[in-house]
Amino acid sequence: PVLMELGMGNIHLFLALAVVLGFRWPAAWAFVLLTKVTPGIGLLWFVARREWRSLAVALGATVVIVTISTVLTPDLWVDWVRSLATTSQPDVSNVVAIPLSVRLIVAAMLVVWGARTDRRWTVMVAATISLPVVWHHGLAMLVGVIALRRGWPETMGHAFDWLWSWRRPRAATTTAAVLRAATSCSRPCSASLKRFAPKLLVSMASAPASI
Repeated sequence: PVLMELGMGNIHLFLALAVVLGFRWPAAWAFVLLTKVTPGIGLLWFVARREWRSLAVALGATVVIVTISTVLTPDLWVDWVRSLATTSQPDVSNVVAIPLSVRLIVAAMLVVWGARTDRRWTVMVAATISLPVVWHHGLAMLVGVIALRRGWPETMGHAFDWLWSWRRPRAATTTAAVLRAATSCSRPCSASLKRFAPKLLVSMASAPASI
């Protein structure tokens, strides 16, 4: 599904990213609400957990975007509402042929259960099955389950630790060399180096990494 999604150039992967980010930055849900709309049922997570501030931020950000864009380009919103009203389930083979109303009920139940048992991945699954039309490539959203299981968005920064991890062996070698020198040289030298070594190590640890 991911390769199909990339080939189709749709927004399902961006939706998955917005859902993941929404746990830490609820305003990201505005992207979901203003594009596919129905996956916004994931906001029931905040309702079930009584996280009213997060819910208010998500809805507030959406209202602000709608208000500003309506003032600037009201005709586009009329076209958007009209397109939603005329959207129907296509009669093709590469979609999940389950009525949206049924999928929304299942999604809502799944989110509430997940919220009460602290299972974030349920929100991603619910957002996926509550898409207006579940195309096969739309299932690419489920890669977000992997991200949530790995602790995203809180641990997103650690995903790029490998970019600077090459510096650690070098730093460890330098530190070990300083410590060996402090213990192996003559007594007067050792005394001076032992006084200087802690300051050197502190400055090494606090210096910004350069590439």
